[in-house]
Amino acid sequence: MWSQAHRYIFRQTALALLCAAAAFTAVVWLVYSLRFLDLLGAGSVSPAVFAQLVLLNLPRFLAAALPLALFVAILLVFHRLAGDRELVALRAAGMSNPRLALAPAAVALLTAVAVASINLIVAPLAAQAFRSLNQTVRADLPLAGIRPGAFQSPRPGLTIFAAAVNGDGTLSGLLVHDTRRSDRTVTISARSALRIDRPDGAALLLDDGLLQERNPEDGRLTTVRFEHYTLTAASLTDAAATRRPDPSEMSLAMLLAGGAGWAPPGTAARMLAEGHYRLAGILHAPAMAALALWLLLHPVAARQTPGLRLAGTVAAALLLQAAILAARWAAARNPWMLGAVYLVPLLPIATAAALCLRDADGPSRTAAAQ
Repeated sequence: MWSQAHRYIFRQTALALLCAAAAFTAVVWLVYSLRFLDLLGAGSVSPAVFAQLVLLNLPRFLAAALPLALFVAILLVFHRLAGDRELVALRAAGMSNPRLALAPAAVALLTAVAVASINLIVAPLAAQAFRSLNQTVRADLPLAGIRPGAFQSPRPGLTIFAAAVNGDGTLSGLLVHDTRRSDRTVTISARSALRIDRPDGAALLLDDGLLQERNPEDGRLTTVRFEHYTLTAASLTDAAATRRPDPSEMSLAMLLAGGAGWAPPGTAARMLAEGHYRLAGILHAPAMAALALWLLLHPVAARQTPGLRLAGTVAAALLLQAAILAARWAAARNPWMLGAVYLVPLLPIATAAALCLRDADGPSRTAAAQ
């Protein structure tokens, strides 16, 4: 049953899928990565950390791109087969529409397995690592971005100044002025400071300095002179020590449980919808493949001009993608709409399967007409 023609179509579809997926993922990934270029340009992160930040976002972009890339791959392959008259030759040899669709369907199943593996296993782990690394980087920004001779405000109400950077990496003439709290104003000055990395984040070791704290209500000033003082990056940020996980980093079991114990109150419906959407993502690639094959191989479509057929196929794909996103949005607001998350991608699959069963007994009507 698996003939040389099937292997040929399978190879062409798989190759086109890889190219389209790489192109889609690269475009979205690079655009998203621009948000981290300011960190790299300011010297706040090393190239290695920057590479980790952008690479950890790759799995979720790849999972979103694969179904659309499969649709484009099938579209390109069958339009090329039709343009080179190879499709006519295959039909003249007795291949029915179900047999022509066999190789793309096999690619769609493999793509569904890949999407499921990414959505259910790889992407949540990558999201956890990304958010942890991103939180560490953002917390270290006040210390990582210090430039000699410039007053900097990494946070509203916080000003940091260093007179110079010595050859051994120490900062000379450090000044920190903190007015973020309404009940006190803190000013720290030190003759020298050295940045170090600790398990709980970056910190500055200050030598020979002065700490002044003023109460705005009564104007009372408290002054403390120190020989050594540790200023942590966490004390210069407004981020809380603990954070709730984002839906993207939750496991499927946590999402289907409504994020109990993890998600903020009142977001159970959203967590549940996200879990079912992630589970239904297995159907997105087969749905796109079924839609493409249905529109390209249907006898009515075969009688249309190539331009009209291409425009109609692309429009149908956009409508299907919009319907999938609309079902996700509706399920997040109305739990009784959760079934739509599965129903929308199942509809083109069921329609294509019904047409395959109808044409399973012989060559397609298009071949007979030709």
